[in-house]
Amino acid sequence: MDKQYITLKNDKSELVVDLLGAQIVSYKVDGVEIMYQGASNPDNSKWKFSSKNLFPNPGPVGTSNERGELPTAMYEVRDGVTEKHVEYTHNGGIYHMGQHGPIQHKQFRVHGKTEDSCVLGVRADDYTYNEYPYEFMYFVVLQLEKDGSLTYKTVAQNNDNKAMLAGMGWHPAFALHKQPSKYKIVYKNLKAEPNAQIIRTVNVDGKPTKVSSPLLPDNEYEIDEGIVKAGKSEQIVGIKSADVVLMYENEDGEKIPYITMHTEEPILVLWSRPKDNDTQEDFLCIEPWNTTTRQINNLTTQDKTRELKKKGAVVIEPNEQSELEVNVSINPDYLKELELDNDLTV
Repeated sequence: MDKQYITLKNDKSELVVDLLGAQIVSYKVDGVEIMYQGASNPDNSKWKFSSKNLFPNPGPVGTSNERGELPTAMYEVRDGVTEKHVEYTHNGGIYHMGQHGPIQHKQFRVHGKTEDSCVLGVRADDYTYNEYPYEFMYFVVLQLEKDGSLTYKTVAQNNDNKAMLAGMGWHPAFALHKQPSKYKIVYKNLKAEPNAQIIRTVNVDGKPTKVSSPLLPDNEYEIDEGIVKAGKSEQIVGIKSADVVLMYENEDGEKIPYITMHTEEPILVLWSRPKDNDTQEDFLCIEPWNTTTRQINNLTTQDKTRELKKKGAVVIEPNEQSELEVNVSINPDYLKELELDNDLTV
């Protein structure tokens, strides 16, 4: 399938979107590339994408449920591309789904476009029904603001006559222009549940073990060792509202905000992969999700759908919608710092 792109721009920023999966492949602010360029250089990249849309199951599907192990098989997701899927039963039918759901493999239509904004959409078809047996519409709405920031929004609409399990997430990979050890994460203006946690995977006696710790506002969190270098992830659970700030520490020890993502989604995932060689670029994914992972594999009956809602899963009733929205802004002081160091990626 030939790639099709659309471009949005204003005086401060420019956005390029691949209609396959509605994936942002470039986001430049004052000429500086903010997105990791894995999608444009798949032969030499740590991750071959740049900004996935996740629906209806952010993260892995899971290979087991209360009935035991679920089978897996390879399926063709588009011409010449196969993917490992988990097979599950729902209302007597057998379906299959891969990590993050089928939306990333669908060609989106342009429903509306201005110079600095667009509405992209896709609807259920025979392909999606094999993975996710619902009638739905899914929209990606992008807006470049006058200050160069990006407002990203997704809308899932239930066009079916039954309740629909519908998790959403955004999986952007942001370029780290300097050494990963120069970056920290800070959660500003944090409103969270009393038991909000950061969940990390660490080695305990040679075994990967999940360890939880309280999420604290205005506290600096290291990201290099456990995520960028080791290729592990962190999950932050219990957010009500936060400004997630990726800070850069320059040679003088000054800490400069690089990216600020405002989110009101309950889950945030930080993820990266280690380099295979020195020519690859470092990146960090900062992913807002509206639900926890591994929900689809528990979807066995329609009654189960509403049971999952009671446990915090996102369920959309017939003829209703669910939305996810975040704003991403880039600090001009960080861009000036790169310019002084001749590290602009233009």
